[in-house]
Formats: sequence, structure tokens, C-alpha cells
Amino acid sequence: MNQEVTITTSQILRLFSDNMALDIFHTMVANNYSAHGLMEKHDNLTRKQFYCRVQSMKQLGLVGKDSGQYRLTFFGKCVYFLLNNFHEVTEEYHKIRAIDTILNDVNLPVDEATDMINNLTQNKTVRELLTAG
Repeated sequence: MNQEVTITTSQILRLFSDNMALDIFHTMVANNYSAHGLMEKHDNLTRKQFYCRVQSMKQLGLVGKDSGQYRLTFFGKCVYFLLNNFHEVTEEYHKIRAIDTILNDVNLPVDEATDMINNLTQNKTVRELLTAG
């Protein structure tokens, strides 16, 4: 009997609050979505530490095991996409704060506010987020 498992955002954030788990996950993506040979790239971790983190990713449905090899699931790829967007936004933190301060202090027309956002950030994802609705 297959039980439905509920995965929460807080579980995923808790997992990736561990920098080593995040590093393993990113290395898996860079390794064509596979964990093959990853243990050697993380020689600062014991086997137990490494596989404990990979097992946590498996329990959350981020990775699966296929022919004895761990690989990212489609859910894992979606989470990676969101993590990448999150990273892009945090890289633009100071620019976003400046935009927020200016727009809260000055009542600019929408087209002028959009122009200012486009001039302050070149990141397409951030632009789309800031100019949406």
C-alpha cells in the first residue's frame, strides 16, 4: 500500500539550511543531475555524513535512485530552479532595498518606476518580480 507523503516548504528549507547538503545538491546538478562520483568531491565529509544528507534529499523526493545511482527527480529539478531564483534575488539584495526605499519615498508613475527598476538591475528574474502587478 502506497501512502501519500506530504512535503512542506519548511522541510526543504531546513534541509538546505545545511550548507553541505546545499553543496551536494548543487554539485549533483553540475554533475548532470546525478550523484555518481560525488562522494569523492566531498572528501571533507564522512561516508555517513554524505549519505545521511543524500538520504534526506531522497526522503523529500528531491533525489531518487535509478540503477544504483542517485539522480535528481523532476521535483528536485523544480526545487533547484526555485533555489537558483532565490540565489539571484539575494545577489540583488542591496539594489532591491534601494528600489524599495525610493519607491516608498517618492510617488513615481508606473512607467517611471519600471524604467528605474530596469536601470538599477540587469537580472531578468528580479526585473520580472519587481514589475509584476
